[in-house]
Amino acid sequence: MNAKRFMAILVGAALVSCNSEKQLDIAYVFDQNPQHGFISDKPASKWEESAISGNGTLGILIPGNPHKDRMVISHEKLFMPEYPPYDAPNLGSRLAEIRELVLEGREQEASMIAVEEGVKIGIEDEFIWTNPHIPACQLELENLNPIKDDLYSRKVNYETGEITVNYGTKNEVISRRAFVSRTDSVAVLHIQSLTAGKLNYKFNLNQLPLPEAEEEEDAFDPTEFVSKLDIKAQSDCLSYETTFEREWEGSLKSYTVVSKIMPRNGSLKVDGNSIQVKNADEILVLSTVKLNYKKEEGSQSIKLKKKLDALGSSYDTLLEPHAQIHGELFNRFSFQLGETDRRNITSEALLSSSTFQATNSELVVQTVEASRYNVICSTGETPPALQGIWGGTWRPAWSGDFTLNGNVPSVIASGLNTNLRELTDSYLQMMDDMLADFEKNAKGLYGLDGIYVPSRASEFGSVYHYSEYFPHIYWYAGTAWAAHFHYDKWLYTMDEDYLKEQALPFMLKAYEFLSQILYRSADGQYMFVPSYSPEVGPLDKHPVAINATMDVASMKQLLRNLITLANQGYISIQKIAEYQGILDNLPDYAVDDKGELKEWIWASYDNNNEHRHASHLYPLYDGVDEDFKNNPELVDAAKNAIEARMEYRRGREGGEMAFGLVQLGMAASHLKDAELAYECIRWLVNSYWTPSFVSYHDPQEIFNLDISGGMPAVVSYMLLQSTTEEIVLLPALPKEWPNGKVKGLPARGGFIVDMEWQNGKPTHLNISSKTEHTTKIRFGDQVWDVQIKKGESRALSLN
Repeated sequence: MNAKRFMAILVGAALVSCNSEKQLDIAYVFDQNPQHGFISDKPASKWEESAISGNGTLGILIPGNPHKDRMVISHEKLFMPEYPPYDAPNLGSRLAEIRELVLEGREQEASMIAVEEGVKIGIEDEFIWTNPHIPACQLELENLNPIKDDLYSRKVNYETGEITVNYGTKNEVISRRAFVSRTDSVAVLHIQSLTAGKLNYKFNLNQLPLPEAEEEEDAFDPTEFVSKLDIKAQSDCLSYETTFEREWEGSLKSYTVVSKIMPRNGSLKVDGNSIQVKNADEILVLSTVKLNYKKEEGSQSIKLKKKLDALGSSYDTLLEPHAQIHGELFNRFSFQLGETDRRNITSEALLSSSTFQATNSELVVQTVEASRYNVICSTGETPPALQGIWGGTWRPAWSGDFTLNGNVPSVIASGLNTNLRELTDSYLQMMDDMLADFEKNAKGLYGLDGIYVPSRASEFGSVYHYSEYFPHIYWYAGTAWAAHFHYDKWLYTMDEDYLKEQALPFMLKAYEFLSQILYRSADGQYMFVPSYSPEVGPLDKHPVAINATMDVASMKQLLRNLITLANQGYISIQKIAEYQGILDNLPDYAVDDKGELKEWIWASYDNNNEHRHASHLYPLYDGVDEDFKNNPELVDAAKNAIEARMEYRRGREGGEMAFGLVQLGMAASHLKDAELAYECIRWLVNSYWTPSFVSYHDPQEIFNLDISGGMPAVVSYMLLQSTTEEIVLLPALPKEWPNGKVKGLPARGGFIVDMEWQNGKPTHLNISSKTEHTTKIRFGDQVWDVQIKKGESRALSLN
């Protein structure tokens, strides 16, 4: 964010600050929407509707209740130690037996072998969850002298990361603002009366409330996992320290939260485990979290208090450097459809103004902006997990983990192509950090070198999350998929050091394992036996199967990328024959008798289209597989496959698991089918958002960030697609978006594109380059050759 824009935001805040000589601008306080953000006229009705903020590592979640509220504090790496990492079941010694059973059609018997081997290493219950991602605690705040709340609003400013809650009357208004600092790594809460009233508040740190159990035996007991809980109030600080019951080498042992209460004027006193502030003009609260991986002697709260003491007591002083960084991340990319003005409409009204049949373009833009905000706030040392970095329960859906078979790839899908490389980098760094686990997986499972990336991870990447009917242990595409993201970063950045030092080593480790796990049939064809397509089996058959299209497609992609790098001199050219030999003998993609692309390349298997995933469309997620180019039969088969999955979803408001729509939308975009791509967008926009514009997993259910990363990726591919040879403009633009503009859209080859279009045609283009690379610009039958020097930009008029 530039200094001028930041000062404008501060001036706007000053208009509503306490000043007895000026009349309060009530309309600004309660009705004015941030330029980028939202305004709501209701508090959250459940924790999932809370407003969110975060710096990627620390997160806060605020429902926004007027008199008694809470700020749930979270940390990206706070996975409760419940299940230690297990060794991988030894399948290598029985692989020949497993393959024979699968090829004979005895898939269930084959599946039980993995279960049996799991029992040998201690996995007695067949299915082990990943460790759950839990919030740290909640800061509870209560107004001891409640005022009328005839007027109410809560807002989030996407450019600064601020949550604001205002309530009161024309004559008495209390305002609360909060954000999580990127520069100081603290959550900052500020309370003031905009009408010069005195503040009387009570604060305390507390555990989250326990979830309600449907059955008594399902009741969650935190004492099973927490051996010590110490909550204190001392001087001007609240502290909350948890020690975990279960531990192992390298596990999280405990964590500490400290909140420092700083009133301006008035008095402060300790009352049991609470702190009370009376007759203050303003109150500032700073909170931070420390995770402890060693058994520390003495309290960690003293160290954290010293950190907070050094930060001062000015909200605006803390906000300014943070807002500069956060604002730059947000404003790097922008998207607009026609002339939009959302400034004076509540989030509730905007959501209700749109339906699938009549989708409001302003809601499309709003959800793209909200998506970007959500992933910025939850991208830190790790990528966003299923719930980003937030949560409001001890038992998040699917442990709130990193589900790698589709969810995480969806949430990072917009990293490279919407100018948020930090998002992709966090995922790639996590993959590199878990390399030792992945190597152990490959060796333990099959006795092979290289790496095996599992379907799910938490704070570690051990492979044990599988069962008879969810045999993720036979899903191999995850390893090649991770290698693809490494390679694609190279294509977008053309950073040769990165290619040599990170991308290529990972790709070669992936190849080392995958090339050895392939089964070669008597006729010389390479096959994946067994194989698994998440999270479904062929129609009326067991999910342990043969040649999942996703496995085959991701292997083809990896081999082609390695061949390209060998031709470019980054790998020995002598390896090309080896890579090409495997590629030439992998099975061709298959089409069924309905004309649909098959999810398994095996004659006796039929698609089960009543399913949430669309893994067989992997060849079209981030580009167009070579086998589909100039092959109308495969293109039509892919469109038919999309149509079949959409038919299942149409009667379900988009259906469960929204990121399946992301998969369908990305594939439709790369097929240049604007109608199907836009249908996916319409469902994504109209079915899956809270009034705080946080995304859901199912229609109006399950707080989840998958489409906050995935939906902007679909939009980006509708507007621009690229290889290192060419950039295609508006390849899947729907007729409903005749006019618009986009800024900061990256293209492979190291380019950044700004574009405007009118009546469905590009009119103005500005392209800049980070390399000396040349490219072609294509729109329909028109082609422009472009060569730009590194660091330069060029404006093109395309009328």
